[in-house]
Amino acid sequence: MRGSPHPAEKWKSLVKLPIFFVINVALLLLVGVSMVRETYKGWTVDSEIHALESQVIQLEGRKQELVGVMDTLSSPEQVDFEARARLGWKKEGETVYVIPGYKSDIGKFGVDSVSVVSPHISGDVSNPKRWLNYFLHRESSKAIISSL
Repeated sequence: MRGSPHPAEKWKSLVKLPIFFVINVALLLLVGVSMVRETYKGWTVDSEIHALESQVIQLEGRKQELVGVMDTLSSPEQVDFEARARLGWKKEGETVYVIPGYKSDIGKFGVDSVSVVSPHISGDVSNPKRWLNYFLHRESSKAIISSL
């Protein structure tokens, strides 16, 4: 019985080998790197999911806004207003008056903002020169205002 060592002695002799230690460290590193990699992938997927969820919420809000605009623009009153403002249409029996020197800009949802367009001043003149022209050449300014 002396020839075969006890199993506990075999284990002790195996643990003392440096190759056993190196193999265990390599396996531990392999498992650790795999766990870190999977954890990072899970984190990036979670952050992408949160970004996409916030984008969905934003796009749903935009969709609701556009549905509201579509409902507003498809109403008969709004269609009539847009046809009159943009296309110059009129109903039977109505008379359309055009005021020279005024340009009407139709804004969002039919808000009418009127601006004065001077026929004597070109669009290439800078704003300070327009003011100087307005204050120094009173006669031409009065002629513009009286022609309106």
